[in-house]
Amino acid sequence: MSQTSSDMSEYLPIWKGTELGSRFEVEAFLGEGSFGKVARCLDVVTDTKVAIKITKNKAHLTKQALEEIKILQELKALDADRCNLVKWDGFFQHDQFICLRFELLDLSLFDYMEQRDFLPMNLNQVRPVLHQLTTALLHLETLKLIHADLKPDNVMVVDRWQETLRVKVIDFGLAHYVSHVLPGSCVQSLLYRAPEVMLGLDYTEQIDMWSLGLIAAEITLGFQLFPGSHQYDMLKFIVDTLGPIPDYLLNCGQHSTQFFNIMDSFNEQTWELKTPEEFARRTGHQFVDNRLFELESLDVLEKIMSYTNEAVHIQMRKLLDLMKQMLQVDKNERIIPKKVLQHPFFIVEQHSSQMTADVKSTVPEPETPHEETDAESVSALLMEFECG
Repeated sequence: MSQTSSDMSEYLPIWKGTELGSRFEVEAFLGEGSFGKVARCLDVVTDTKVAIKITKNKAHLTKQALEEIKILQELKALDADRCNLVKWDGFFQHDQFICLRFELLDLSLFDYMEQRDFLPMNLNQVRPVLHQLTTALLHLETLKLIHADLKPDNVMVVDRWQETLRVKVIDFGLAHYVSHVLPGSCVQSLLYRAPEVMLGLDYTEQIDMWSLGLIAAEITLGFQLFPGSHQYDMLKFIVDTLGPIPDYLLNCGQHSTQFFNIMDSFNEQTWELKTPEEFARRTGHQFVDNRLFELESLDVLEKIMSYTNEAVHIQMRKLLDLMKQMLQVDKNERIIPKKVLQHPFFIVEQHSSQMTADVKSTVPEPETPHEETDAESVSALLMEFECG
């Protein structure tokens, strides 16, 4: 796709062999998004390969990058490997473009699934992946930090050829603290968006647990549980599968009336999801049901899965129970990371598990920052951009 002159001014013009920050040489492009581009580069000083995220030269993206740097500086005090978070190695400016330097990882969980033709992972693959991602959420929770964009694209596989997959959470561009939550604001990618966000309710770090529940279903089944193209679709799939959303939640939602009608029943106010036809008349959005299976409950998943033996069947029941707890519509009833790690799904008999040292039934102690972060350089950079 060709770029317009406006696009060219937003992007740093680079190609293979371009030198960045006086010590990095571009080798290949790894990806592109609304934020900018990611390139694989050679650090000519250390002779190692790194991933560099180059932010577009747009005011709101520059500010977002600076906010991400502040969060990454706090996360840098943690043990990235133990916490299953991408390792950040600092930032630099190239002309007016902010460049973030990260460890180079293999490929995203989405790309990994795509290379497998989206075949379901077996339980011995699912278990360590969920354990590692939950461990990451546990450490973010201790910092009162919400990732706000957890999805397979933002989970990196460290090395696809390892027998037991190691994964890390990346992309903290939308991350923010619980204290900075603005109810009614739109965060998270649509396919992994929690109901409280869609309804305009107050939200917490538990929106990440909802996303993890959908990731768990996706890697286990090989397809997305709620493949909607609009928030209405997502809410309809949720209601169809998980049951009616409680009135006490809808009563408080800033956006409830967009998707639900208020009904009077025996002098009580109740809510009912608008029909696809009514929603189409009001908004123009045509609902399309592209689900592979119309699930009346998550229990149906047990019937459509195949099992090699009874032991696998038992473990699948445990996983389904865990997914149900991850996908509680009320965030206050949704399972928390610490309880996930204590769930029976992660406790496997030695003779039948293929568990590695990465997966233990014990809950890891939350990582405590062990060094002070230096925010002076970020503050100076922020001031420069605000004054410039």
